[in-house]
Amino acid sequence: MAKRTASLTQIPSDARSPGILLASSLDERWRVFVRQIARARRRPSEAAIHDLRVATRRLIAYLSLLDSVLPGDRLRKARRQLRGHLKAFNDLRDVQVQLVRSRSLRRRFPQLRPFVFDLGLRERRLIRVAASEVRRIRYTSLERTMGEEIEQLLSLYADGVMRSAGVSTLLGVGGSEFATVVLRYREADYSDPRSIHRLRVAFKKFRYTIEIIRPLLGWVRKTHLRRMNAYQTAMGEIQDLEVLTASVRSFARGRGTMASLSFVSVYQYLAEERRKALDTFKRESGDLYTFWR
Repeated sequence: MAKRTASLTQIPSDARSPGILLASSLDERWRVFVRQIARARRRPSEAAIHDLRVATRRLIAYLSLLDSVLPGDRLRKARRQLRGHLKAFNDLRDVQVQLVRSRSLRRRFPQLRPFVFDLGLRERRLIRVAASEVRRIRYTSLERTMGEEIEQLLSLYADGVMRSAGVSTLLGVGGSEFATVVLRYREADYSDPRSIHRLRVAFKKFRYTIEIIRPLLGWVRKTHLRRMNAYQTAMGEIQDLEVLTASVRSFARGRGTMASLSFVSVYQYLAEERRKALDTFKRESGDLYTFWR
């Protein structure tokens, strides 16, 4: 496995050259992706699966960005393969997030204990599914594709004219992603969780783009990236509470009317937590306009 995390090819150092910037970024994301697979194979914990999902999403976002700067469709198959693996981890991630919060509430709401037990059973089953999926990931074809793309990036953007065109294109991609986020923000209806989820998905893609082109943006500091992460996390908190509430409600209904009534205090608590999370995001949502200059 250690050999897999080595650089795909030798990359010169010039962070402002678009070819070198993109090649280095791809090389870094590939190495992180492989490292997280190794970790998840050893023990598919909540943290390991979360980090593998993030690494996979970042790699997919990078390959999507390449569509704007690198002619051809060789990456389509790689993206499809990565999305297939990512989809297999989604249910486990949702269950593990629900477990963390539900376990912290068991003492306050004893009626949650059978729900937590049921989640634990689901987690063990989904861990087996995730572990099997991680073992199914094959490196050879993906690694070859990544190496070929790095070579093409270095070759295509080697001369001055193409370097200038590449910088303009990357800045344009960043601006375009930001425009999409602003549109989703203007469309957001705080009574509709789906609209906030759409905003979060668009913002996540924009954030990953900023991470890639950061060397071209002199105004992006680590504090800027931390603020973007906090902004995204605030929306994620709302989504996680929506999913947990729906899961608790489904579990309670399955146990009959009386059991469902015993969960009323849980519903009220989760509704209040969601209201607080929503109010917090409402107050800070206007910070969106500070994330692009």
